[in-house]
Amino acid sequence: MASNYLIKKGNHKSSGINFGLSLFKSEFNYVAKFTKSCIYSFKNEDKFDINKLCGVSTSYNHHNQSARFGWRSNGAGGIQLFAYWYDCGERKSEAIMHLDIEEEVHLKIQCLDDKFVFYADTLFENRFCVAKINKKPSFLKYNLFPYFGGNRKSPQEITINLIKY
Repeated sequence: MASNYLIKKGNHKSSGINFGLSLFKSEFNYVAKFTKSCIYSFKNEDKFDINKLCGVSTSYNHHNQSARFGWRSNGAGGIQLFAYWYDCGERKSEAIMHLDIEEEVHLKIQCLDDKFVFYADTLFENRFCVAKINKKPSFLKYNLFPYFGGNRKSPQEITINLIKY
């Protein structure tokens, strides 16, 4: 499923197809490309907030247990990519790599019995992150799509190209 996801100025949620269920699936694959509209600058602590790109909830509530890729503008005209997850209600994240605008990145999330594994691959770089979890993921999962914030809403229109396959 390919789509340009638009987050309008003053919103958190993106347009596009924002729902999907998966039964018994443990691996989720995406290709993403950030446009120049993803560059923004905040002068306060909001500059450390992580926006959500894509992923999956492995529980009835994605703030309880989920695995996602997150991102933020890095202040230097690029994007910082993160592994971003909830484990038993505790939010955690780890920086994975920096991306240039319009740089294509292939993403994969594996939901295993005791961990989430995040993979990010570009033409020049391959990275991964292993996140230990305390609760086995449910067989029923729902997809999560682009969301801006943190507490702050989008300061401008933002377009992200995202393919889920």
